[in-house]
Amino acid sequence: MRTCLHLRFKLVKLKFGDSGFSTDCGWEAVLSEAKNSVRAIGGNVLKITRHASPDAFSSCDRIQANVHRINEYVKIEKIKESKSTFVDST
Repeated sequence: MRTCLHLRFKLVKLKFGDSGFSTDCGWEAVLSEAKNSVRAIGGNVLKITRHASPDAFSSCDRIQANVHRINEYVKIEKIKESKSTFVDST
């Protein structure tokens, strides 16, 4: 995949999930928190790089994600097509 680097900016890498006292931390809640954070820092793409489902160590879904800012929305479609990574444009 070719991308124009001057049109796509990786802003930050974030982690969401269990804080130790979390109660509302299912997939939808964690994804919603991530989307709100992306918008707050000026991003428009959330690229989830890792997802951990609830297990014996945590009752929460946990994600790691990269936040990107893409100035041309045509480029978002190209990112969605790359590999099998879940990308949500917020």
